This record gives sequence, structure tokens and C-alpha cells, in this order.
Amino acid sequence: MAIVFPVELQELDVQGVQLFSTRQLEKILGFEVGDTLEEQVIVEGSQRLLEAYRDRGYLKAKLARWMEERVLHLHVDEGSLYTVGSIEIEGNRFFSGDYILQDFELRQGRVFTQSLLEGDIDRLLNKYEDNGFPFCTVKPSDFRLDEVQSQMDFVLTIDEGFLTRVSNVETDGNVRTKDWAILRELRIREQEIYSRTRIENGLRRLNQLDVLEVRDYDLRVPRDGWVDVIVRVEEKKSNSMEGVIGWAPREDQLTGLVNLRADNLFGTLRSFHFQWMRRNPLSSYLQAQYREPWLLGTPLIGEVNAEVVVEDTSYTVHSVSVHLFSKILHPFIFGAGVGADRVTALTASIPNSDQLSLTLHSAIDTRDSHSTPRRGIFYKISTKYGLKSDYSSAHFADERETKSYVTRTQFSMSNFVPVKGNVVYIGIGGGRLSSAGSSSVWEQFKLGGAATVRGYKEEQFMAPQVGWANLEYRFILDDSGWISPFFDIGQYRKSTTQWIYGWGLGVGLTSRLGLIKIYYGLGREDSFGAGKIHFGLSTSF
Repeated sequence: MAIVFPVELQELDVQGVQLFSTRQLEKILGFEVGDTLEEQVIVEGSQRLLEAYRDRGYLKAKLARWMEERVLHLHVDEGSLYTVGSIEIEGNRFFSGDYILQDFELRQGRVFTQSLLEGDIDRLLNKYEDNGFPFCTVKPSDFRLDEVQSQMDFVLTIDEGFLTRVSNVETDGNVRTKDWAILRELRIREQEIYSRTRIENGLRRLNQLDVLEVRDYDLRVPRDGWVDVIVRVEEKKSNSMEGVIGWAPREDQLTGLVNLRADNLFGTLRSFHFQWMRRNPLSSYLQAQYREPWLLGTPLIGEVNAEVVVEDTSYTVHSVSVHLFSKILHPFIFGAGVGADRVTALTASIPNSDQLSLTLHSAIDTRDSHSTPRRGIFYKISTKYGLKSDYSSAHFADERETKSYVTRTQFSMSNFVPVKGNVVYIGIGGGRLSSAGSSSVWEQFKLGGAATVRGYKEEQFMAPQVGWANLEYRFILDDSGWISPFFDIGQYRKSTTQWIYGWGLGVGLTSRLGLIKIYYGLGREDSFGAGKIHFGLSTSF
């Protein structure tokens, strides 16, 4: 009696299957009892079952399939488990056969599977591409089954092609950014031996700049043994302006922030950053920073910083520093800097002071984007060693000038973990100040606010030792923004250790003006209506 499809499967009669459990079998077949099936679904499921056997070393597995009314019969002959016998390498000149086989997962005596073979061939091709052979091909052939020993023998035939060098590197798609600035960041030189890893590392560095997005790259062969590398990019908006207004209802205080960035000055990938912040009507912070990539043609980054802090009517701080950073060992960053600080007391009963310092930096950065990362980590730590000289001020009379050594260490660890299209952010940070003499207030670490523990005023707490942790789950709303509940916790230590925590909800929305960010945070002692509201606008042009 002919079966008319589709048919509802009432029974699945399976014979001879020992390798897979019932649940594994149903997952491979793609159907189970009770499903309504077309004939093509049964055929494709049967093919997947045979492929699953072959991928586990049962190379001669057989399947008999027939349908009786609503009963599907699957009778399997699993056969023998085949292992690898001998692997012969032909056509290789650059790498020896022993060198090639030592990195293979398929070795004599191991179970032969198609997936392992394909993985070994892919890794071998990558190795050739990293050593100047971008057009190398590897073909497995002459498969021989030894049914007595249950072994598979085969041959890998390699066509290495020419040892290839880079003839020329071109860019396409950049309008504002200079060609030489992009090529410099790629770090691919003409006449060097071709390496795919070096090219991909260069493309990754371009993407991390956040002013360019790499679309793809092509190879063009002008003559045997040479290739031109064509890198296609798309320029992003590289100038940004951010304005923030904060309001604390309980204190009826308004705070503000202006943040200007130019990350691709004149198309040279140089950057300039200006920031002004007012925490309260009498306190402000001003910073200007200039960054020069490839200082004097070397892979060093030069940075100059100038800062002015006005702390109500208590004191002012003027600082200047110069830093050098190296990103030669990508993604690791190392750096050092020297600086000078001057504290001038106004009404505070503290000494005036001058400080000369040396700062050491180290970091690792694997984020896919600096502005809106979806994955990666950014860990950094810096230690500042200072020699401070204190002398008398208007409200601090001391005829002696005292000197002391100060050590200031701070760190932060940011983790961006993609989870089902969303992003989990985990952040940890802190700092510790140690001094042979007494430490000034301005040297201490600040805690509270958007960058540390939300639900508190910006820099609400000050202490020589602080620490905090952030947990945030960003529900991504396509390209229009995100919604992010968060929980922050922190501690600061003076004579005793104090703990604070904050929680709340943040929203990021993309508009024609830019990225609008709104956060509402509740501190440890806050009722629902006494939280802190932060509004931010980040726009690029």
C-alpha cells in the first residue's frame, strides 16, 4: 500500500543503533513520534544520521529505511569503528612532513572523522598563509580502507604556490582620513613576506580606533610571487560632543558636563579631548588632552595632559603631564609618564605643595569598539610615584619645607560579554594611596556617580582607599539603543571601612541628535523618589 505524504508518525522502529541515545537520535533526525512528516524530511533526516556515524569514525555504516502505514522503520548496521592508519604528505617544500603532522589532531590510531580532517587542513592552510603562501591548496585523496585493521590511509597533496611578498598596499573608501595614516596603523610594509595574521591584526587595530570600520580586503596579483593588498574602509563620524545635566532632587542641585572629542584631526588619526565638569556651583574640573600617534615615526603614542581643579573655595590644583605608550605587543599596552602638580590652598587649612611624579601604565584591550563595545575586555592599571614638597599657606603656618614620597595605584577591569544578542557588563575598579607623610584631600580617590557607584552624587565620597564593582545587563533594542538595569557596590576606607550600593535603570536611545542616555539610580538610604537622575547626550559629526 502506497504511503500518502504528509503523514503523522505514530511509531519509530529503530534497530541496530548503539552509538546514540533515543534523545540524540531524535535530535539528529530532526523529528519524533507525533510529528507530521513530508517524505523529504525523512530522507534528509536519514542522510544526517549516516553523516553523524561517519563523523564519529563509522565510515561504512548502512541504513535501511521503509514506511509501513504510519510506522517508520530504521534498521542500522553501524559497522566497524575506523582509525587513522598512515598519512602521506606530497608536494610540500617549505614545511617538512613531520612538522606538518605534529600539529594534526588526526594521528595514527585516532578515530578518523571528516570534521577533524577539515580542521587540520584549515590550520595547515592558515600556517602557509602566515608564512608567505596565500594561494596554497591542500587536497586529500587516495583514501584506502583497510577492512581487516579497520584503518583509513590517505594522501594529502599540497600545492604551495609561490613564496609571496607584498607589492603594494592600497586603501579604498576613505575620504577625510589620509591614506598614509591608515597604512601606518596597518603596519604592513611593501616587500615584506605576506602574512594573513599580520593583515588581520592591522584591520583589528583600525576597527578599534572607532573612526574607521573595515569592510573587507582583497588580494590582487600583479605578477608571480607578489600581491597587492586592497583594504576597504568606511569612515565613521570622528568628532563627538557630550553634554550632561544632573539633578539631585533632595539637595536641589544642578551639575553639568561638557565633553568635546576630535579623534581624527585633519584626517591624521591624531586626537584632541576637552572636558569641563561642574559638580556644584563652586567646584569645577577642566582638562585638555592631545594625543599624537606614531611619535617621530615610531609605534609610540605621545600624550600631553593639562588639568585644573577648583574645589569650592578650599584649594586649586594645576597639573601637567607627558606620557608615552607602546602598542607593539597588541593587544597589550605599556606606558610611562612624568608630571608636575601644584596645590594652592585658598581657605583650607592645608599646606601649599608641589609634586614631581613618574607614572607607569599597563593595559590589555580586546574590545570590538571603544564607544559601544559588544564584546571584549579592557583591563588597565597605573602606579604613580611622587616626590611631594609641602610648605606654608595662608591658613597653614609652617616655616619648614617638608618632603615625602607618595604612591598612588589605581586599576579598572571592564568585561563585555555577549549573551543571546544582549550584553552583560561587569566592571571592577579601585585605588590605593600610600604616603610617608600626611596625604592631601586632592590626592585621595573619589567614589560615587556615573563612573563608579550610581545612585550617589558625583564624587560624593573621598578616601585614600576605594573599590567598586558594577553589574549591568543591556537589553539591545536593534540599532535604536538599549535598556539596562544595573547594580553597583562600593567601599571606601578612612579610619574604618564603609560600604555603599546603588541600583536602578538606564536607557540609551539613538536619535538624530546622537545617543541620548538617561539613568535613574537609588542609593543605599534612598527612597524611590529620592534617587539621582542623569541625562546625557553624545553626538558625533
